[in-house]
Amino acid sequence: MTLRIRIISSLLMTLALAEFGCHREHAIDSGQPGVDKRKLAIGVHLVDGGPSCAVDYPVARLSKNHQDMVGWYSADGNKFTIDFGAGQGPFKQSDTITTRTDTHVVWAGPLKDDVATDHYFPYSVTQEGKSQPCKTAQPSKPGDYDPGVYITK
Repeated sequence: MTLRIRIISSLLMTLALAEFGCHREHAIDSGQPGVDKRKLAIGVHLVDGGPSCAVDYPVARLSKNHQDMVGWYSADGNKFTIDFGAGQGPFKQSDTITTRTDTHVVWAGPLKDDVATDHYFPYSVTQEGKSQPCKTAQPSKPGDYDPGVYITK
Protein backbone atom coordinates (compact mmCIF):
# COMPACT_ATOMS: atom_id res chain seq x y z
CA MET A 1 0.00 0.00 0.00
CA THR A 2 2.89 2.38 0.71
CA LEU A 3 4.30 1.84 -2.78
CA ARG A 4 0.90 2.60 -4.31
CA ILE A 5 0.68 5.89 -2.34
CA ARG A 6 4.20 6.86 -3.44
CA ILE A 7 3.39 6.19 -7.10
CA ILE A 8 0.13 8.15 -6.94
CA SER A 9 1.87 11.01 -5.10
CA SER A 10 4.62 11.10 -7.73
CA LEU A 11 2.10 11.16 -10.55
CA LEU A 12 0.10 13.95 -8.92
CA MET A 13 3.26 16.01 -8.31
CA THR A 14 4.35 15.54 -11.95
CA LEU A 15 0.94 16.64 -13.20
CA ALA A 16 0.92 19.66 -10.88
CA LEU A 17 4.38 20.76 -12.05
CA ALA A 18 3.47 20.26 -15.70
CA GLU A 19 0.30 22.33 -15.24
CA PHE A 20 2.26 25.08 -13.45
CA GLY A 21 4.82 25.16 -16.26
CA CYS A 22 2.15 25.47 -18.94
CA HIS A 23 0.52 28.46 -17.27
CA ARG A 24 3.81 30.21 -16.50
CA GLU A 25 4.58 30.26 -20.22
CA HIS A 26 1.63 32.61 -20.72
CA ALA A 27 1.83 34.54 -17.50
CA ILE A 28 5.31 36.02 -17.86
CA ASP A 29 6.85 38.11 -20.57
CA SER A 30 9.71 36.88 -22.74
CA GLY A 31 12.15 39.66 -21.89
CA GLN A 32 13.55 41.80 -19.16
CA PRO A 33 12.60 45.42 -18.40
CA GLY A 34 14.58 47.77 -20.61
CA VAL A 35 15.19 45.07 -23.20
CA ASP A 36 13.79 45.39 -26.73
CA LYS A 37 10.73 43.53 -27.97
CA ARG A 38 9.28 42.12 -24.73
CA LYS A 39 6.07 40.16 -25.20
CA LEU A 40 3.43 40.29 -22.47
CA ALA A 41 0.66 37.67 -22.64
CA ILE A 42 -2.56 38.46 -20.75
CA GLY A 43 -4.99 35.71 -19.77
CA VAL A 44 -8.74 36.36 -19.76
CA HIS A 45 -11.25 34.25 -17.84
CA LEU A 46 -14.80 34.32 -16.49
CA VAL A 47 -15.15 34.95 -12.76
CA ASP A 48 -17.22 32.25 -11.06
CA GLY A 49 -18.73 31.19 -14.39
CA GLY A 50 -19.71 34.73 -15.42
CA PRO A 51 -21.18 37.14 -16.25
CA SER A 52 -18.10 39.14 -15.16
CA CYS A 53 -14.57 38.34 -16.28
CA ALA A 54 -11.04 39.25 -15.28
CA VAL A 55 -7.65 39.78 -16.92
CA ASP A 56 -4.26 38.72 -15.53
CA TYR A 57 -2.73 42.18 -15.82
CA PRO A 58 -5.24 44.98 -15.26
CA VAL A 59 -2.73 47.53 -16.57
CA ALA A 60 -0.17 46.34 -19.12
CA ARG A 61 2.80 48.70 -19.46
CA LEU A 62 4.45 48.74 -22.90
CA SER A 63 7.48 50.69 -24.12
CA LYS A 64 7.16 52.21 -27.59
CA ASN A 65 10.93 52.72 -27.97
CA HIS A 66 11.62 49.10 -27.01
CA GLN A 67 8.90 47.81 -29.38
CA ASP A 68 7.12 45.83 -26.66
CA MET A 69 4.08 43.77 -27.67
CA VAL A 70 1.00 42.51 -25.88
CA GLY A 71 -1.40 39.69 -26.61
CA TRP A 72 -4.38 37.98 -25.02
CA TYR A 73 -5.37 34.34 -24.55
CA SER A 74 -8.33 32.51 -23.06
CA ALA A 75 -7.44 31.00 -19.71
CA ASP A 76 -10.73 29.11 -19.42
CA GLY A 77 -11.66 27.96 -22.95
CA ASN A 78 -14.12 30.78 -23.69
CA LYS A 79 -13.64 33.13 -26.61
CA PHE A 80 -13.30 36.84 -25.76
CA THR A 81 -13.03 40.08 -27.71
CA ILE A 82 -10.71 42.83 -26.48
CA ASP A 83 -12.08 46.17 -27.71
CA PHE A 84 -10.37 49.56 -27.48
CA GLY A 85 -13.13 51.34 -29.41
CA ALA A 86 -13.03 52.32 -33.07
CA GLY A 87 -9.96 54.45 -33.74
CA GLN A 88 -9.00 54.45 -30.04
CA GLY A 89 -6.50 51.60 -29.85
CA PRO A 90 -2.72 51.98 -29.87
CA PHE A 91 -2.06 49.20 -32.41
CA LYS A 92 -1.51 49.43 -36.18
CA GLN A 93 -3.58 46.40 -37.19
CA SER A 94 -6.83 46.64 -35.27
CA ASP A 95 -8.72 48.15 -32.36
CA THR A 96 -10.21 44.72 -31.52
CA ILE A 97 -8.45 41.45 -30.76
CA THR A 98 -10.34 38.15 -30.47
CA THR A 99 -8.88 35.32 -28.42
CA ARG A 100 -9.05 31.70 -29.43
CA THR A 101 -10.72 29.04 -27.29
CA ASP A 102 -7.33 27.52 -26.44
CA THR A 103 -4.33 29.02 -24.66
CA HIS A 104 -2.55 30.27 -27.79
CA VAL A 105 -1.79 33.99 -27.52
CA VAL A 106 -3.31 36.32 -30.12
CA TRP A 107 -0.82 39.19 -30.47
CA ALA A 108 -2.14 42.71 -30.96
CA GLY A 109 0.64 43.61 -33.37
CA PRO A 110 3.01 46.55 -33.37
CA LEU A 111 2.13 49.92 -31.93
CA LYS A 112 1.08 52.74 -34.27
CA ASP A 113 4.00 54.91 -35.37
CA ASP A 114 2.29 58.02 -33.98
CA VAL A 115 0.91 56.45 -30.78
CA ALA A 116 0.98 58.84 -27.85
CA THR A 117 3.44 57.95 -25.11
CA ASP A 118 2.69 58.44 -21.42
CA HIS A 119 -0.88 57.66 -22.39
CA TYR A 120 -3.38 55.11 -21.10
CA PHE A 121 -5.63 53.14 -23.48
CA PRO A 122 -8.58 51.50 -21.68
CA TYR A 123 -10.35 48.51 -23.22
CA SER A 124 -13.38 46.34 -22.61
CA VAL A 125 -13.70 42.55 -22.76
CA THR A 126 -16.76 40.75 -24.15
CA GLN A 127 -17.39 37.01 -24.07
CA GLU A 128 -18.36 35.54 -27.45
CA GLY A 129 -22.12 35.36 -27.90
CA LYS A 130 -22.83 38.04 -25.30
CA SER A 131 -23.98 41.57 -26.09
CA GLN A 132 -22.65 43.28 -22.96
CA PRO A 133 -18.96 43.42 -21.94
CA CYS A 134 -17.98 41.20 -19.03
CA LYS A 135 -15.23 43.70 -18.11
CA THR A 136 -15.12 47.41 -18.87
CA ALA A 137 -12.57 50.07 -18.05
CA GLN A 138 -14.03 51.82 -15.04
CA PRO A 139 -12.04 54.29 -12.98
CA SER A 140 -11.92 53.30 -9.34
CA LYS A 141 -10.17 56.59 -8.63
CA PRO A 142 -9.04 59.42 -10.93
CA GLY A 143 -6.44 58.19 -13.42
CA ASP A 144 -6.80 54.55 -12.34
CA TYR A 145 -8.46 52.32 -14.93
CA ASP A 146 -8.79 48.58 -15.25
CA PRO A 147 -8.25 47.08 -17.78
CA GLY A 148 -5.96 48.99 -20.08
CA VAL A 149 -2.62 49.40 -21.79
CA TYR A 150 -0.23 52.15 -20.72
CA ILE A 151 2.29 53.24 -23.36
CA THR A 152 5.64 54.65 -22.25
CA LYS A 153 8.53 56.01 -24.31
